[in-house]
Parts: sequence; structure tokens; C-alpha cells
Amino acid sequence: MEPMEVLETHLPPVTTTTDLQQEETLKNVESDKLKTKQEWVKRMRLKFSIRPEFEITQNILHSDGTLNQDYFRPPKGSPQLQRKLTEKIKKIK
Repeated sequence: MEPMEVLETHLPPVTTTTDLQQEETLKNVESDKLKTKQEWVKRMRLKFSIRPEFEITQNILHSDGTLNQDYFRPPKGSPQLQRKLTEKIKKIK
């Protein structure tokens, strides 16, 4: 009897539970780092963005430190500037 030849198969590597656990741990660490950074940003915004001497700064942030998106949008009904391409830019494109 001849020994059987081992056929090469092209299957993806098998991931073990430890690989999955390590991957999950990495995701959790990255997620925790991101949350920590976001909380720091919110604290810095609250500390430096709202200035009592400038009334206009009172609406920039919500009380939790997140940006008030409506503050940065143009008022409804305001004319939008029509931007036209200059000849120089047209040549580039």
C-alpha cells in the first residue's frame, strides 16, 4: 500500500477562542481609550469655550460638553453665496 498524499487546501487560518478573546480585548481597550479622549475633549470645551464676557459663546455647547450643531449652521433663509470657478481653477480640472 502506498501512503496517501496530503492534499493542500487553501482554507483560511482557524481562529481559536484565545485569538477571538485577544481581538475582543483589543477592541475594548481601543473603545475605552476613545471614550476617555472624548470625555477629556468635552471637559476642555466646557472649560474654555464658554466665556461669560462674550454672550455669543453661551450657545456653542450643550450642558454635557457636546457641540450644539445648530449654532454652527447658517440661519434659515440666509442667502447662500454662489461660488464660481475661476479660470485658473477650471484649467486645473
